[in-house]
Amino acid sequence: MKEKQQNKKQEDSSASSKQSQKHSEAPTTQAPSEQSFQKNKMEAQKLQVKGKYGTLAPEEQQQLTTLQTKMDDALSHEGNKSQSGHNLANISVNRTGASSKEKQPVNHLQELEENSDKSVVQMAPVNSQEKASGSTSTGLLQNTKDANKEKFIQEHPLAKDLIGQISTTQPHDKILDQLFNNFKNIDFVYTARYKNPETLLKGTKEGDCKTLAETFQTVAKEYFGITNVTIGAIKEPFLSEAGKPPHKGKESNCDFDDGKKGWFFENHYWAVWNNKIYDVLFMSNKAPEIDKSKQKDPLKSMFMPEGEYYETEKGKVVYPVGNRYSTVKLSVFQKAQNFIKNLSGSLAREADKIINSIQSFLTRGTRNDSGLDMLLGEIKKKQAASEENKPSS
Repeated sequence: MKEKQQNKKQEDSSASSKQSQKHSEAPTTQAPSEQSFQKNKMEAQKLQVKGKYGTLAPEEQQQLTTLQTKMDDALSHEGNKSQSGHNLANISVNRTGASSKEKQPVNHLQELEENSDKSVVQMAPVNSQEKASGSTSTGLLQNTKDANKEKFIQEHPLAKDLIGQISTTQPHDKILDQLFNNFKNIDFVYTARYKNPETLLKGTKEGDCKTLAETFQTVAKEYFGITNVTIGAIKEPFLSEAGKPPHKGKESNCDFDDGKKGWFFENHYWAVWNNKIYDVLFMSNKAPEIDKSKQKDPLKSMFMPEGEYYETEKGKVVYPVGNRYSTVKLSVFQKAQNFIKNLSGSLAREADKIINSIQSFLTRGTRNDSGLDMLLGEIKKKQAASEENKPSS
């Protein structure tokens, strides 16, 4: 927008003297037009300052244009009126001690540009030392925040990739959504071993779900000033059919009895803001669907390949096999237990072999009722045949 110039001839000295005297005798209360101009002027100055240190939203830019137009119209209208009232063009930001030069008509756009270097716009008149001090403190606070952001990026190289092109003037939900999506692009390696967020932000791109959640929280707080991001957690062992995380590193660690792949976790962590979930490991906004273990520490059993297992709330038994886990229905496992308890005669003498057979069954691909029934049926047949072949006494 081009700046408008106003040229008014000065009144003769006697008129000026009378006008000055009239002003000195007039009440100090601002006329409605002056108050409106002051209000528009202060709003415009605030938007100018915000635009200089950040980005104005489209509606804010439109508001600034509207305010400028209103002030232009007011200035033009006042120029056609007699000198008997307040001329809006002569209203300065701070009237105390105003020079004759400052009382000349000033283009409001030029004045906005001059005042845009101030971190906080002062309201006229400013006679309070406390207000001036508050203005300075606010400016220093903003400068400190900017310096802290730069320091945070310098000390944490990975933060630059996570921050990307995110505008700090956006609403917090938009900022966090973009930050969340940026975790897909950092080449993180999921090792299932915790590393603190400081380590990740300094360039060691590995860790577990807690590493990712705390890093999300740290960047949100330290760079964007969003302090109410918390950490959600499940701290008991659980089964989950969640798929492979969209990161490098470990894949699923559990083989389900129905052939599916999933996870058996000791715990799990994610970030939360305003009840919205940011599961950075699985890049999901939903809490994982889980089947919690009834025990925090494993139970012991001689039937299990490695001697221990957990029972879950949904009727599963999960147990380690090598470096993975497997599951079987609790009802199938209980059937195997009962079979061993009820062994008698020659079958009882073969208990160790039968237990080994059950352990082998629990490591196979098919671990259901029919599979166990088949195994136990074969054991009974072999035992019956052995009894028949024994010589009579």
